[in-house]
Amino acid sequence: MSTADRRADLRLLLGATVEVHCPDGVIRTARTVDLSQGGLLLQMSADERPALDTPVQVQVQGTLGDGTTPPRVPARVLRHTSDGLAIRYEVHDPNRPTET
Repeated sequence: MSTADRRADLRLLLGATVEVHCPDGVIRTARTVDLSQGGLLLQMSADERPALDTPVQVQVQGTLGDGTTPPRVPARVLRHTSDGLAIRYEVHDPNRPTET
């Protein structure tokens, strides 16, 4: 079974610019490939990618429809891909099954 087949959440293809806030204070800018309730796939050059399992915060750039700034969402680097990285949200949802 492929990784795509094991995904628990529906993926939404969306190209949005996000900031990836790293623990060392560096803020990297990336473009989303897709996102879901559990995480997102980002395009990012290999020399800018945080290491696997690094805790980060992601934030969509711009403002929300009501004019407020989007929140920073706690997340973790799950894997590197050929042109970016996968990030899993760290927000706890007791109704959501955990990945194995």
